[in-house]
Amino acid sequence: MTKVFKGVFNSEVASFGTYNNFLKAAYSNDKFSFKASGNYSISENNYEVPEKNYINRNGKFHNTTFNIGTAYKIAKNQTISWQSQFYDATQNYRILEENGNKTSYKAETFRSLISWDIDKSKFSNSFKAAYTEDNFKYFGVYNAPFTSGGINKNYILKNDFNYFIIPKLNINAIGEFQQNQGEGLGTSELKNVSRNAGAVAGLLRYFATPNLRFEAGIKQNFVEDISSPLLYSFSGKWKANNWYQVNLNLSKNFRFPSFNDLYWEPGGNINLKSETSVQADLNQEFSLSGFKLSITPYYIKIDNMIRWIPDSIWILGSF
Repeated sequence: MTKVFKGVFNSEVASFGTYNNFLKAAYSNDKFSFKASGNYSISENNYEVPEKNYINRNGKFHNTTFNIGTAYKIAKNQTISWQSQFYDATQNYRILEENGNKTSYKAETFRSLISWDIDKSKFSNSFKAAYTEDNFKYFGVYNAPFTSGGINKNYILKNDFNYFIIPKLNINAIGEFQQNQGEGLGTSELKNVSRNAGAVAGLLRYFATPNLRFEAGIKQNFVEDISSPLLYSFSGKWKANNWYQVNLNLSKNFRFPSFNDLYWEPGGNINLKSETSVQADLNQEFSLSGFKLSITPYYIKIDNMIRWIPDSIWILGSF
């Protein structure tokens, strides 16, 4: 049995009064591995630009990141792993006007993922469960109660199954479920909202020769209170010879409005429709004497496109 342990601690001083500290530790043997790391940075960020008679005021920031990961081999072809990350940061916004208010932004994020992976010669399966959380607060006046903010939580389950029917033919089935939750704080007008969303997809891959392959797939989304179409995709890749290669892609795509699209203030629009599109492209590559030329004609049609424009309004459109 092989055992390995490593540990590192370092501290450094960078420019503009920035201090960085980080710590790393790891341990592993034939069945078990563990890694952890942490980082802390703080800076006054008050640099001066003499050429423009300018001093960056109220630019102070600090952030902390902590990561942990572990894996255990429960059988010859099975592994369970866990990864998590915590991030905490505060950033002061520099003053643009001579008598402007000192403002700041505080953010905390958390990510955690558990995975059970099976990998055998003819099939593989990966089951994942994840939780993510984002919290932010905006302070219109420094060292005063926060002005606005928000909390976002996501619970995610996903299973990815691969099976080789024959060495040249592979089937892939994917299922996913999410629950998304959002809450506005302070002056934010967003109340508690939640949404369930899921999807099932199937892919068929055929490796005809080392230089020729095809892939076809279908996907159905299931989104609470939103109607979604059946989606499809097809791609093919053929390397005809050493100087010519062609790739074909065709798909129908779908995107439903996010919480930001619907509820962000100012600019959110609760009446947004889901975005759908059909697109195709034909990429051709020519290689000769070390030179490469790529030609890609494409087609795309988008209905009910969701996009952000400078006047802070989401719009609907087609092109």
